[in-house]
Amino acid sequence: MPAWQVIAFEMRIDKILPNPYYGPMHPLVTLICLILLALAINVPFGYLRQSCEKFTFGWYFYVHISIPLIIYLRIKAGFSWKLIPLTLGGAVAGQIIGGYLHRKRHGNQ
Repeated sequence: MPAWQVIAFEMRIDKILPNPYYGPMHPLVTLICLILLALAINVPFGYLRQSCEKFTFGWYFYVHISIPLIIYLRIKAGFSWKLIPLTLGGAVAGQIIGGYLHRKRHGNQ
């Protein structure tokens, strides 16, 4: 490629404006998505937890199995430890919703 074509190509690249739609997400949107994901992950575990006797190995397993994944996602999203109560709240809400769905489906109110 001749030098004048290389210079023209570089000038065209410099004139292209960055697209605002492909930038990073707003931190609040990322945080809300993380909390909703923690909730969604815990709904099936709350459903399964409801069929176990309280304080058995299975019960503890279903309560705590999602915590490493939520911690990993929080760190990958770039949030500090200060937001643990929010993600934990989403996880607890998912457990409660899953337990409610199990009780409603099986008729145990």
